[in-house]
Amino acid sequence: MIQPPEALRLFELGDEAHPPPSPVAPPAPSHPGTVPPLSPFETRRRTSRSETRSTDRSALDRASTAAADADAARHALDEAIADARAAGASWRAIGAITGLPYQTLHRHHARGRR
Repeated sequence: MIQPPEALRLFELGDEAHPPPSPVAPPAPSHPGTVPPLSPFETRRRTSRSETRSTDRSALDRASTAAADADAARHALDEAIADARAAGASWRAIGAITGLPYQTLHRHHARGRR
């Protein structure tokens, strides 16, 4: 009886009972009890979960409050500049007192933007 030829093998796979370790497996920690570093994906995922913590929430609340305060301050400045112009102050005088370039003030406020 004729035996079929053995299939060609490009690579030796080793002992099937004990396969070689996967090259993708993370390295073992060098000291017992240490945790290997996280990949960038794992770091981002864990960071996004931490956004719901109370310490993060209070920081976000402070940022929100500061943004609202800045918006209110811009609005108050716009009104004060309009009042100064209505009282006859020049763009240069307003720029000097506010520390803003008079050209910018004129460009922003002369067109009626508020």
